[in-house]
Amino acid sequence: MTNHPHRRQDWAELATLTARARAWRGLSAAELWRFDYLYRRAVADLAQIEARTTDAALQQYLNQLVAAAHSVIYTPPARSWRRAGNFFGATLPRVLAAHWRAHLLALLIMLGGIGASYALIERDPLVAYTFLTGDAYGIEDPRAPGAERETLEAVLRAGRDDGNQEKAFFSALLFTNNLRVALLTLVSGLLVGVPTVLLIFYNGMLIGAFLHLYHSHGIYAETWAWFLPHAVPELGAVVLCGGFGLALARAIIAPGYRSRLASLRACGREVLSGALGVAILVLLAALIESFLRQSELSTGGRLTFTGGVFLLLAGYMAYGVRKNN
Repeated sequence: MTNHPHRRQDWAELATLTARARAWRGLSAAELWRFDYLYRRAVADLAQIEARTTDAALQQYLNQLVAAAHSVIYTPPARSWRRAGNFFGATLPRVLAAHWRAHLLALLIMLGGIGASYALIERDPLVAYTFLTGDAYGIEDPRAPGAERETLEAVLRAGRDDGNQEKAFFSALLFTNNLRVALLTLVSGLLVGVPTVLLIFYNGMLIGAFLHLYHSHGIYAETWAWFLPHAVPELGAVVLCGGFGLALARAIIAPGYRSRLASLRACGREVLSGALGVAILVLLAALIESFLRQSELSTGGRLTFTGGVFLLLAGYMAYGVRKNN
């Protein structure tokens, strides 16, 4: 029985998974299940071999294999750097990819909000006053309906002469506000997702109003070069939190074969991991908005930077999809 080729294939697969489990990237959920199954089979095989055969070489091989797999299962907690590597290399991309449909739905809702406000203002310019109030973070904001082109261009170029201390303070303010919005979007999924959808859509409408204000004055390239570098990670964080909020709502509305509480707990554990990754994304957006946006970098340089950030985040999500599968 133990010389059957399928058994040896199982042992070889267990050895491969053991080596991967020891690496920084870790194993996917499906691989962990397979690893556990193969480990238990190998333990049973070892017991039978020790009882029924005298093949010392085979006994030694299986002893070493089982011992190595056992050390992975019952190993002490990894060092901080290794835990961090496993989180960003395995856990986080897998969690993001596991809810990609919810994230895509959140993105479509936000794009719908952008298109809706842009179209409404195009039809009736007075609608712009609903979204552009002339106030931002408690400070008077000149980006209001009726503003002159020179005023709007001055806003795009403001802050370039600020010192690092002022920019650091501004980044802290941005991080606090944006993280609050992102987490509110996520947590409101517990109310069966209705507030989550409204928050995502409303944020999209604010963006649509802002873009229409600048486009109405013929300011296109500079607007997008000012907006996109920080918007990609910042709005990405809102979309991801929106997706997690919708996932929580789904766990409540359609728990499947589990109870609603059990379904919510399972989803909540994944969402907590995702929220940590989103917080880092919000921090990145705040730093970009404070330091790179308020710099002398050219329009072309800003758009090139945006493309790099987008490709990096898209590649990370694609890696997560492959890891999840």
